[in-house]
Amino acid sequence: MGVIERLRRWIQVWSGMSLWVRTSVAAGWAGFIWWNSSGVRITGGLVKAPYLGNLLHAPVFGVLAGLIMMCLAGSAFRRAGLAVIGAVIWGVIDEVHQGYVPGRHADPWDALTDAFGAGLFVGLLAWVQSGDARGLRVALLFFLGVLISAALATWC
Repeated sequence: MGVIERLRRWIQVWSGMSLWVRTSVAAGWAGFIWWNSSGVRITGGLVKAPYLGNLLHAPVFGVLAGLIMMCLAGSAFRRAGLAVIGAVIWGVIDEVHQGYVPGRHADPWDALTDAFGAGLFVGLLAWVQSGDARGLRVALLFFLGVLISAALATWC
């Protein structure tokens, strides 16, 4: 069994879980993001380069978007779009929140990386679920965006 088939099987198992469980996990992940933005450091100084810290936003918000997507009904691409919107809204709220945390600041580049990470993840998820090449193209486009936003964040 190939990697894509294993992913499809995992998605089917996850989709078969109750909506309450899937929603709780998504809310828990959003809470983890909030907690981490509140000044608690889990990286322990591991992230020294600003671009690397910015780039870490992509997988964190990609997972959030994927979890949101798995809570929604409809076609894979409709759910992907709504999940990206949800993750972006949470990313903007999180950046505003960081602006009020001592020692932290709000950074629009972080919010942009959140958006591209969310799009990349759900694009890949939609592609795996549907087998449609459009999802792969969307994911690759968002991946390029993540790289560009991380590069721009290092120069700004």
